[in-house]
Amino acid sequence: MTTSHVKRAFKYRFYPTDAQAAELSRTFGCVRKVYNMALAARTEAWARQERINYNQSSVMLTAWKKTEERAYLNEVSSVPLQQALRHLQVAFTNFFGKRAKYPRFKSRKKSRKSAEYTASLSASERRLVVLDLTETADDLVREVTEVLTSMCARLYGRRAAKNCAARAVAVATGEAAE
Repeated sequence: MTTSHVKRAFKYRFYPTDAQAAELSRTFGCVRKVYNMALAARTEAWARQERINYNQSSVMLTAWKKTEERAYLNEVSSVPLQQALRHLQVAFTNFFGKRAKYPRFKSRKKSRKSAEYTASLSASERRLVVLDLTETADDLVREVTEVLTSMCARLYGRRAAKNCAARAVAVATGEAAE
């Protein structure tokens, strides 16, 4: 007996306000800068016959944040900066495992602008992941709105969270004014 799995995906597009877009842009720049600085440090260490692992690069990030010329790294969330170091660690693991080429520096113009925010799932977010197929569309929209509100609250603060989530749901359901 074969079982069929129904795969369900929801694609959302966010339209950030000018302040949110500036914050995201700042975050993307800081993530790229941290990745490139850590890659440069690891490359220099390799030339000196030394190794730098994730823990050592995390300590270096803390030191960079304390310097006056790189104090701007404190203005963004530390989670995407740590994720950049984790991604670099995975890149080196793949390189040493002969599964990839040596990691490259990220370019301001050519690289994809990305930042990864990680967080543990709350009960409502876990509920969304294990969604029951018998739920109606209204229940689904309500659940998605709750999850988006909590995620937006983490990213942009409580004040902007409801507006952010409402805009995302309106766009996803096609109710946004074009």
